[in-house]
Amino acid sequence: MATAALPQDPDLDQLRNQARELQRAVRHGDSRALTRVTRWHPDPPPAERFPLTAAQLVLAREHGFPSWARLRRYVQIVTARAWTPGPAPEGEPLADRFLRLACLTYSDDETADRVTAAQLLAEQAWIAGLLRPYGSCRLRSTGGGVLNVSVRLGS
Repeated sequence: MATAALPQDPDLDQLRNQARELQRAVRHGDSRALTRVTRWHPDPPPAERFPLTAAQLVLAREHGFPSWARLRRYVQIVTARAWTPGPAPEGEPLADRFLRLACLTYSDDETADRVTAAQLLAEQAWIAGLLRPYGSCRLRSTGGGVLNVSVRLGS
């Protein structure tokens, strides 16, 4: 059972650095590091010769992976498929602006973006027509003058 969760946007270099830090801590006899090794490594090597591969295995198992290779592959896949919207480019088309604001990103997400997207859709209804070949787009009032937008792609 994993005891540490990976961040939303895991970084393989950061994980390698954490493994190196664990290796150094074990070699220096740090009690917390030694406890981690005892818990997560099936056959820990001696602390004075603790290799980086052993530290990587401990780190992988703490995150719920059976090996460093599996953790590394997972991070590579997530990184390759991740999309983090940047700031709006100069002269951004309205449809692009709407999608940037309406889409949930799970990081730096702002409810105000959805409100702005709903207002943009209310003012520029033609945007919904652009999405029709790819899915559907609905605008509804949630009361108190707040508009909510629902975009469903692939339906």
